[in-house]
This record gives sequence, C-alpha cells and structure tokens, in this order.
Amino acid sequence: MKNIALIILLFSFCIKVSAQDKSRNQKKDKKTELKKDTKTSSGFAPDSLFVISKGDLRYIRHKVRKGETVYSITRFYNIEIEKLKRNNPEFEKKGLKENQWLLIPIN
Repeated sequence: MKNIALIILLFSFCIKVSAQDKSRNQKKDKKTELKKDTKTSSGFAPDSLFVISKGDLRYIRHKVRKGETVYSITRFYNIEIEKLKRNNPEFEKKGLKENQWLLIPIN
C-alpha cells in the first residue's frame, strides 16, 4: 500500500513539474517575440513604455492596425498631419500600411 501511495505521489509531482516547464517555455517564447520586435526602422530601441528618445526629442512608437487612417491616428494622439509626415519620411513616400511602425512626437 505504501508503494502505491509513493508511486501516485511521484507521478503527480512529475505532472506538476512538466506543466511548469511548459508555462516557462511559453513565457520565454513571448519574451523572445518582444525582443525581436523592439527596434524601429530607425534603429532606436524603445523603453518599457515604447517611448523612443533621439537627443532631446521623444517619440511614441505606434503600430498601424487594420482600418486606421492618418486622420484617426492624428486625432488619437492630438498631433498635426504635418508633424506625423515630418517624423516619418517613409510614410510620406509610401503611404500608410497595416503593421507599419510610426514615430509619434511627444510635446
């Protein structure tokens, strides 16, 4: 009887350890995903709040989502379209595209 109880105890322990390893691997995968996507096209890495500093200037990094327009982005961040164009030269050349990263100037 003691052997059966010991086997059950060891089995439940192994299952618990295995489940923890899977959750750790999932967390590592998410961290790796974030690290891959932390640099903007300009080569500057954002801090934890996705704020990028270039000298005295600071920017918020914004990823364009499906259905967003220039107007909706400028209204959301309360900036002028000219400021958005000035800080994102690739946007002015190619236009707005889904999954594109924009730098939004912070006053």
